[in-house]
This record gives sequence, structure tokens and C-alpha cells, in this order.
Amino acid sequence: MPGDVAQHGVGFSLLDRVRQRFLKDMIAGATEGNEGRGRYVAMVLDEGTVKILSSCLRVYDLLEEGVTVVETIEKPRQSLPSLDALYFLTPTMTSVRNLQKDFKDPKRPQYGNIHIFFSSEVPEQLVRQLAQDPNVVCRVKTLKDMNLNFIMHDSACFHCGRDRDIVDLFPGPIPQPAVDDIVSRLVCLCVSMKQQPLIRFLKSGNDHCERVARELDTRLRDIFQKLGDSDKPAEKAQIFSRDRAEPTGVLLILDRSFDPAAPLVHDFGYEALAYDVLDGRKDGCPFVEVGQLKPKENTFEYTFRDARGGENKKSMILGDKDEVWQRYKHEFLGSATKKLNKEIQEFSSENAMAKFQKGARSSDTAATKDAIRQLPEYQEKMSRYSGHTEMTSACFKALDARGSILQKICELEQDLACGVDKEGNEVTNARLIGQLSQYLYHQREAVSSEELVRLLLLYMSMVDDAYDKILDRDHHLSEIDKNKIRRMLQTKVHLPPSRQGAFCATQDGARGEPARGRLRAERVKEFQSAAREKDSVALYRFSPLLGNLVKKLVSRDGLPGDQFGQVPDKLIFKKDRFKADRDRLKQPTVIAFVVGGVTLSEIRTVTQAARSEDLADVNVVVGGSCILTPKRLLDVLHPGAPEGA
Repeated sequence: MPGDVAQHGVGFSLLDRVRQRFLKDMIAGATEGNEGRGRYVAMVLDEGTVKILSSCLRVYDLLEEGVTVVETIEKPRQSLPSLDALYFLTPTMTSVRNLQKDFKDPKRPQYGNIHIFFSSEVPEQLVRQLAQDPNVVCRVKTLKDMNLNFIMHDSACFHCGRDRDIVDLFPGPIPQPAVDDIVSRLVCLCVSMKQQPLIRFLKSGNDHCERVARELDTRLRDIFQKLGDSDKPAEKAQIFSRDRAEPTGVLLILDRSFDPAAPLVHDFGYEALAYDVLDGRKDGCPFVEVGQLKPKENTFEYTFRDARGGENKKSMILGDKDEVWQRYKHEFLGSATKKLNKEIQEFSSENAMAKFQKGARSSDTAATKDAIRQLPEYQEKMSRYSGHTEMTSACFKALDARGSILQKICELEQDLACGVDKEGNEVTNARLIGQLSQYLYHQREAVSSEELVRLLLLYMSMVDDAYDKILDRDHHLSEIDKNKIRRMLQTKVHLPPSRQGAFCATQDGARGEPARGRLRAERVKEFQSAAREKDSVALYRFSPLLGNLVKKLVSRDGLPGDQFGQVPDKLIFKKDRFKADRDRLKQPTVIAFVVGGVTLSEIRTVTQAARSEDLADVNVVVGGSCILTPKRLLDVLHPGAPEGA
């Protein structure tokens, strides 16, 4: 889902940079280099690069640049020997062999000349494989590493497409191929941003963050060293903007244990809530048929009535071209709805065609011409307004369909995640157990299995030793749901620091004591203060930790050294270090990456932090193994969940 209009530094957009690299460095280079074949090429992708490219560019972007057809290398294709081809592939033996099959018969080649671009660094074994194939070598005009093997979510958010990391990599040890893949993608990100950052990492019970951090640092140093030895100052300047000894920014590496509540709590931001309650794959909840959001396609499909009263289906792409989506997706749903309605009213009162449609027609020819000139803008904007009116309405209808029970569940989620109730009073374990018991025993039929699993996982994530008190009791959970919970517990991301190393302090979880669980005292105070503010919203009290960590990272105090390590070790991260960089540079950079997946609520808090005065001159980028929605989490926890679930 390509996203936000530039919002972090002045004019900064990672998405725009990635697009330009595709359009100028890859596509333009292939089309302009054609010899007597015109400026048109066929583009061939594999399963991995389809996701990468489609997150940045649409079909019409490619058509404008001379790409006449886009095909996948795994499927049979029509032979087009008169057309040159641009291959954008992942550097795997499977993709290289599929390419070779296209030219196994020299008398019937699939395409003419070929331009080969790999998403990341190509192993020498694959280069030799191509070099030893005479049918391929004679046609190769370009062979290049693009260093673009991450997937964009919006203008300053990316992910790796690794949906199963939360179950496959935890508790560890993390397999070396997984480390290599994550590091490769982070290397590509740093190269794309021309960064050689100081790397901070979470110190936890597992070594996931430290291994990724150290291997990433080694890879970046190797790249810089090779460029220095090769005497290619132009290429060196293109990849790195400053000397390695002086980092331009900071990369923070975390794992999912640092904030186990974030993937489980219902978030009432427009984007997060829509991807939660409108997910078309959702089972077990009696939601009304109000519209369907398809996460993989990032589209919202809804039904509307035309002027004749007939029903029609329409699909709205939630992307960076949708300015309405960019303005409101990180807003609280109620606030987004009010602002959207106000914007529609203002547009209707100011646009000439809107007035014309309402019947305020004038005999003035100039006014009529003005209305006609504004017709395209009117149609496009009204289409967007209509789509978002339908989607916000669908969110409210989906919530209303659950009645007061969902509100009570969400209030309990907030109490669990914050350690305080909506009045700011600390909640006790006895109170939480009593509320949980209502849904486990007395109102079991009113609660969906998904809601119950999320509640139980949240309780076990926030209260110590909850497993013995909850899961072993008979409360009519299905075996599938019990297995989902057990599988999540096996990851150990819910465990306290003494056993897992999550960035929280353990408190006494006895029944009569405050149920702070994993929450640090300072976090409880933050939630208390927020709850007692006049404009506090009871269902919107919890704020994921990631936004706070990004702010602390660039503050004078920084992140505590006993909880966060750093590489290179020889660079001393002083309290004023980053402040000094900010004084010297126009736009220093902060990158936060979560092994196991980053949530939409975390993206929202980081985006809001990036818009604050403290980070006004800092480029902030956030990413993770995947975009971890509640539905995606429960999908991969399902027993027997297939690869790519």
C-alpha cells in the first residue's frame, strides 16, 4: 500500500525515492538503450519482485515509461522475440533457471535482447550460471543489482513480507537463512537511503536483535570497503552520503517482545480499525455486510445504488494517490469522520460543478464553462469522498453490529494494556480476573472466538504467570483456539524480562496487587495522566511504545545503555551525539525496525511522533518483518497454517 504524502522531513518520502530508482535507474535505462527496437520493453517478474514493484508502482506508471506488458516468470507466456525484455528478479537459482528456460532454444527465443536487474546482491554462483549459458550471454545488455528488495507500505514505512516470523523465529535461536534475508533487506534500505547508520538494538532474552545488528553492520562495512578499494568515488557517493566514521542517522532494531500488547488491542485509528473489523477474511463475528477490505490488494469493495436504483460494486484503492486516505488514516475514527464530512461540505460549497449539480445553475455562459472545466476534479474527488464515506460508515456499522459487548471488551483491553482504568486508577488482578470470567463462562456465547483469544493472549502478555491461572481451566475454548494460544505462548514474546528480556519491568501479579504486569512504572504514569485528561477517549488510551522509543532515541537522554546495545562498538553514543548530528545536518535519519512485525497502531504513533516539533527536522522511517494486523497474527497461529498465511 503506497502511502502518505511526504510528512517527516521537508519533502522527504522514501516511497518517492524508491519509485525514482525503479523509473530512472531500471526502466529508463532499459528502454533508452534499445537498439532500433523503439523504447518499448516487456517486463518479467517473479513471485518476490511482484510484491516489491506493486508496492511502489501501478500499471499506468509502467505503461508511461514504455513497458508494454508485465508477466511473471513462473507462468507460461507468449513468445515475443521482436520485443526486448527487462527482467526484475530475486537472486535465487530458481529464478535464474526460469530465465534460462526462456532462451533454451536459440531458434525460438522468448524475447530479443534482455536487461537483467536483481533485487539484491547476486551470489557469484548465479553470475557463473548465467555466464556459462551462451544462449543468454549473447542477449544480455544489462546486469545489475538494484538493492531494492523491501516492500513499501507508505511513504515512510516498509516491510519484508515475512508474515510468519512471529511464530517461525521465536523463541529462537533465529535460523541463519532468516538473519541473512532480513539483513539483506535492511542493507538494501540503507543503500536506497544512502545511509551508514549507527545501529542500536534491544537487549533481550534472545539474541535476535543483536545478531541482525552485528551482521548488518558487517555487511555495510564490507560494501563501503569494497567501494573504497575499487576507486569508484562516483559509485561510492551514490551509495553512501558520508564517511562511515560519521553516521548520518540511527537504526533501531527491536523484536516483537518489546511491546506484546500492540498486536492484540483494538486500535480505533481509521486505518488500523478498518484493517481489523472490515477484513474480508474475518470469521466468527456476526458483522453485517457493509463492505469488505482486502488487505493483500489494499482495496475496499462496497456496493452502491446508481441513479436508476440498481446495485453496483465499486473498488477503492487505498494508496498514496488517495489524498483523503493520507490525511485521515492515522486519525481517531470519530475525528476522521467529522473532518471528512466538513471537507465534503466545503468542497460542495466552493466547487462550481458541485453547485451546478445541486441546481444552482446560471444563465451566465462563463459560469457554465467554469463548471465544465471543473468536472474532472469534481468526479474524482466525489468518487473518493463517496468511497471514504462508505468505509467510515462500514466501520461504525461493523462496531454497532457487535453492540455493547464489543465496547466492554475493548475497555477491558485498554485496562489490561494500560494497567489503569478509564479514570486513571490502577486495576487489580482480582478485578481483571472477574471481568475475564464474565466472558469465559457467563457470556461466552456473546463473544466471538477471535475476541476471546485476543483477550486471553493480552491478559497472558500483561500479567505474570497467567498461563497457570487461565488456560488449564475449562472455559469452553475450542481445541483450535487453545492451540492458537499455546502456539503464541511457545514464542515466549509474552514473558517478563527475567525469562525473555522484554523492555518492561516485572511487578507482582498477585490478585490483590496492582496488575501492572510487564508495564514499567513510568508507562503506567503516562497512561494515568492520559486517562485523566478532559478530552481522553476511553477506548483510545493505549499508545504503543514504539513512538516513545523513537522520540527518546533522538532526545538528549537517549535510550538507556543497559537495555539497548549498539554497533559499531567503537562509536560511543553520547547523550548529545545525535543532537550534534541534527545541528550539522539538514535532515538526519531515524529508522526503526521490528523483527516479528510492526503493527498499524505503531506506524500511527511513529507518524504522529515524526510530525511533532521534536522530530521536525528528522527523517523517520519505520518497518518490520511484516505489517502485523490482529487477523494476520491469528492466521499464522492457526494450527497447520500454511507458508505465506
